[in-house]
Amino acid sequence: MTSIIGSTATLLDHSRELNPAEVRRYCSIIAEQAHRMDQLISDLLDARSTEAGPLVDVPEAEPPPYVLGDLEIHYAERRVSVAGQPVQLTATEYELLRVLSRHAGRVLTYGALRRHVWAGGPNGDSVLVRTYVKKLRRKLRDDPKRPCYIVNERGVGYRMARPDDA
Repeated sequence: MTSIIGSTATLLDHSRELNPAEVRRYCSIIAEQAHRMDQLISDLLDARSTEAGPLVDVPEAEPPPYVLGDLEIHYAERRVSVAGQPVQLTATEYELLRVLSRHAGRVLTYGALRRHVWAGGPNGDSVLVRTYVKKLRRKLRDDPKRPCYIVNERGVGYRMARPDDA
């Protein structure tokens, strides 16, 4: 980052020797590289704060159902129920629940969830994740003040307990 900033300063210092279009073009290239570097650093920090390494999806070959208290998720049938009652979820809500439950016990950062559920989603937008978790909790009848299923890790993301931890 320092070299990018220094290069920009040097370029601007020598701008009298270059025509204005060249200066703007070089500054644009440098700014683009700085943005890419910033994104890379952000992604690395997201991955670093996820427990137990990078997020890797478990193969979908007939995974066993996830059962935690009254919550049951049958992946093969894409079926969710609470206390035996079916829960109707949108595709996005189901995918969020699937990702959290398939990585039970691990904290998934907002960034990791955005990448996995929304294929990236708006950069830096934890509001999107929070909004869907709120909808999901409501449908699962999970009290946000004392959650049984989806637990918030303040400022980091969310996690679900392993079924055997309950």
